[in-house]
Amino acid sequence: MNSPANRIGRTREQSVPSWPPHAHARPGAPNIVVVLMDDMGWSDPGCFGSEISTPHIDQLAAQGVRLVGPAFTLRFVPAREDLATPASWASPISTRAAIEAMPEGCIAVADAMGVSDAGIFGDILCARLAKKGVTALITDGAVRDVAGVNGTGLPVWCAGGAAPPSVASLTFVAWEQPIGCGGVAVFPGDIIVADADGAVLIPADMADAIADECVEQERLEAWIMVQVDAGQALPGLYPSNAEGRRPWPIEGRSDRWR
Repeated sequence: MNSPANRIGRTREQSVPSWPPHAHARPGAPNIVVVLMDDMGWSDPGCFGSEISTPHIDQLAAQGVRLVGPAFTLRFVPAREDLATPASWASPISTRAAIEAMPEGCIAVADAMGVSDAGIFGDILCARLAKKGVTALITDGAVRDVAGVNGTGLPVWCAGGAAPPSVASLTFVAWEQPIGCGGVAVFPGDIIVADADGAVLIPADMADAIADECVEQERLEAWIMVQVDAGQALPGLYPSNAEGRRPWPIEGRSDRWR
């Protein structure tokens, strides 16, 4: 049924186009949701000159996209010959079983102890992650089938690419347990934020407070950018002091900056 705002006529001139309404942020919302990025020191992942092709992270960088999700942890230990076998891939404690337990929207975080000579996941496992709606994979280890992994569309942050499978150097032992990844303690459910610069962790019980702080910081820095664009000098402006913030409209501030 055509409404007055959406009519298909016999000719183009008699027709009225209709477009769905654009989504808008709530009044007063910042134009950037959160900035919590930092470089964890991993030199191999893209973008900007990595020796490993990372087209999906490059695309995220070009679009200014940030990914956020709760951590789903995976733990590897050094390989042991009786455990690290291809047969172990079908056992109840396996990466395959862990993947099937992952909820949509999580970010898989794998502790590979920094081992970079064996790939913990390849294209098939990453394709399954993408199919299940997992947001991303982050590991201090390597992945294999790099071209195939890139083809899955799953954003991956890792320490490099390696042809040997995980059992060449590692044994998978558990999921949803506390782990260490890249020198950071990660508990299941911690909030992970990742973009082209790297990834950071926010303890789950601190997420709300940190998000509030980030909104305020973004408001301040957005105002600072306007001042820089207008030609204002940096001393007192960035980092800002009370005098430098004096021109900042009071309605844009929280009690923290008043």
